[in-house]
Amino acid sequence: MTYKSIEIYYDIGKIPGIAATDEKTGFPRPEEIGLALDFRNNAMELIEEALMEAGAGEWEGAEIGMGEVNFGFTVDDFERAEAIVRKAVEGTEFAGIREIARTESAMTGTG
Repeated sequence: MTYKSIEIYYDIGKIPGIAATDEKTGFPRPEEIGLALDFRNNAMELIEEALMEAGAGEWEGAEIGMGEVNFGFTVDDFERAEAIVRKAVEGTEFAGIREIARTESAMTGTG
């Protein structure tokens, strides 16, 4: 059996309402961290709803890091999931996805 997931990345400096990231840390300025997290959570909710409605994926996790926010979903089919994601964000403030990374690995049983 194969495990598949997609990870969706946004650049924090390109999130509407955030001026820039701190050059030393790569994180938003302290007063804008909440905006970055709200953006990530709202994008994640919109995309999760679209994937769940289509039976194409489930939420897996989320992070904020050096200059980026990201979140992931387990999926059965990469192409179908990515098409659903792109359609869900089209024409919204969440359309500026930097990258959709794919991960695939074999799942092994223990007994």
